[in-house]
Amino acid sequence: MSCLLVKNLNNQTSIQILEGCFFPYKPLKVLDLNKNEDGSKTARIQFESKENANKAMQEMNMKEIMNRKIEIEFFQQDVVIQDDEETKELIGEAVYPIALGRYGKVAPKLTGMLVESIIKNTKNDKELLNDLLSDDIILDELVDYAYDKFVLES
Repeated sequence: MSCLLVKNLNNQTSIQILEGCFFPYKPLKVLDLNKNEDGSKTARIQFESKENANKAMQEMNMKEIMNRKIEIEFFQQDVVIQDDEETKELIGEAVYPIALGRYGKVAPKLTGMLVESIIKNTKNDKELLNDLLSDDIILDELVDYAYDKFVLES
């Protein structure tokens, strides 16, 4: 998954307006929409793939939304490991949309398998976990591997 930071939004911009403007690029969700001290707003928008985020950035950067020229950049989110539950949630948020898109109803099982495996193998290594969760190709391969393992065990 990839995330874009959209800056210089009109203070009247809503989540629904952003979802409509970015709809062609298949965003998963608008993570947040915050007011800035200068009266503008900033949003983080999460995309299922880096390719969709790239296309959105290339085509929407410096375009006008509600009479304001927006600025877009990639948002690199560092993983902050607080506790096991938060780590599990971060991993699940990265893995589940991919598993759901590829394997439908077995996505919860695959996500659970991968959450446990990733926690076990990263051993709370913040840098390794951050690298893993920000690499769409690795996440895709892990989901496929978990599915193959699930099928073999069934």
